[in-house]
Amino acid sequence: MNYKITVLGSGAVGKSSIVVRYSRGSFTDIYDPTIEDMCTKQDEFDGKACVLEILDTAGQEEYSTMREQYMQSGQGFILVYTITSAQSLDTLREMRNKIYSVKQKPDTCMIPMVVVGNKTDLEDERAVSTEDGKKFAESIHAGFIECSAKANLKIRDVFEEIIRRVNNSEFRPQPPKKKACTIL
Repeated sequence: MNYKITVLGSGAVGKSSIVVRYSRGSFTDIYDPTIEDMCTKQDEFDGKACVLEILDTAGQEEYSTMREQYMQSGQGFILVYTITSAQSLDTLREMRNKIYSVKQKPDTCMIPMVVVGNKTDLEDERAVSTEDGKKFAESIHAGFIECSAKANLKIRDVFEEIIRRVNNSEFRPQPPKKKACTIL
């Protein structure tokens, strides 16, 4: 199965670091703002092989129009904030609402999402409590995980959770349709 996962969040929250840590197993301390980056990763979840097409999006506001295109094609969404910035969490509500608007879905429809609090390695700088992150995730019917791309903590769990949510939704990948045979 192929999954289209879109990673969203403000600038400098660690979206690219999470994607790179998961897909390549590496981490860099150098901040290089992303405009758009697509990577493909083969993995296995719940005993089933799958291919994840992960779209790492721009966090800067000047690229917000591009986000709508990402949102339209995504099956699952990873909404990232940094535990060191309350504003980065506040921004996610707007992004969540935009996803529903772009997909033209009512709030009663469950679009697969996971809220991710990144940078748990910076506990001394924490500005968002775990409880506040969980409350926000619950309020938008999303999963919740805190992680650290730098320390490689719970990174795979993020992707495992979004795949489970996609599989339990109307957005799950459909097997290829078999072509009908014509008998002459």
